[in-house]
Amino acid sequence: MQKQLPIFFLFFLLFGCNNAKRADQEFFSSQETEATTETDSLLNLGEQTIQKVTASQMAQMLSLDKAYLFDSRTVEEYNEKRIGNSIHVDLDQLDSAKEKCKELDLRRTFYIYGNNEGKVQKFGKLLIELGVNQVYILDGGFQAWEEAQLPTIH
Repeated sequence: MQKQLPIFFLFFLLFGCNNAKRADQEFFSSQETEATTETDSLLNLGEQTIQKVTASQMAQMLSLDKAYLFDSRTVEEYNEKRIGNSIHVDLDQLDSAKEKCKELDLRRTFYIYGNNEGKVQKFGKLLIELGVNQVYILDGGFQAWEEAQLPTIH
């Protein structure tokens, strides 16, 4: 009986770990589904898409990608605090923004953040019309970046 007790205990330990592993797999699988839903395309034109991303997703993507990052807030807000190597663009003057973008490599990925989601989406559509394939919009704008405590330039 004493020999059977450790085997019995080991059986329940292994069985419990297997159930915990299965529960973890189910949990992380559901998290991936939520993340996929979260970044669903706002606009999908074949290979050209505009997608929303979270601050942490954008930070990770920017670290891996040679991309352009646009700040669409006011000049004052941009000069006070901004994300890394962002380029300021005035979305109230779309023609000027369009000309600025024509000088850039449109094959790169473009990221946009700002305070007015409608204007940001309009700018994203303009980029798609210019021939940019991948446009990402920071969901929640600059405020979401700060709330995630990601680095800024002052």
